[in-house]
Amino acid sequence: MILYVLLMPVCVALLARELLILAGLLKDPILRTFEKYGDLEPVYYPLPALLLWFGLLLFCLAPLAAPALGGAAPLVLPALGLMGTALWCHLHPELARQHPALLMRHPRWYADLRERTSRYERRRLAYLWLTLPWRLRLRYNGSDRAFNHWADLVIMATMRYDEQASLGDQPSRYHIWDY
Repeated sequence: MILYVLLMPVCVALLARELLILAGLLKDPILRTFEKYGDLEPVYYPLPALLLWFGLLLFCLAPLAAPALGGAAPLVLPALGLMGTALWCHLHPELARQHPALLMRHPRWYADLRERTSRYERRRLAYLWLTLPWRLRLRYNGSDRAFNHWADLVIMATMRYDEQASLGDQPSRYHIWDY
């Protein structure tokens, strides 16, 4: 019983984290997917995590609500169903790639960024995101407008750097300020 009570705040916190990501108020996990190299660009797939943490939360609530509900079964069975669905979704991500509008919900800033940037630019954004101080990351997490402005500046710097490299010039370390 104590284990369920201790596990419940963890489930609530991780469920809240996933909801903040979907609302666009936490950008770190999605930006971290841009760092990876490979043939297919990895895509942030929030459905399995949402189902898992909601199922675990119901499973932890079952012993506490059992006296009021006449047993734990009314919460345990849906919890096991949600966790099983989360496992199935995790093992079959190709279904989400086939139906992205239904199964891959993302915040608006993510959709805008994918439309206007290349994979190389998104990777550069992800690596530069890691160099930002945490207070600036908090500001960008809370404001899509400020984040988009920062992303535009990074994209412009990337274009200037690529332009100099294609001309054969040796760009300096501080290429943004070389005018």
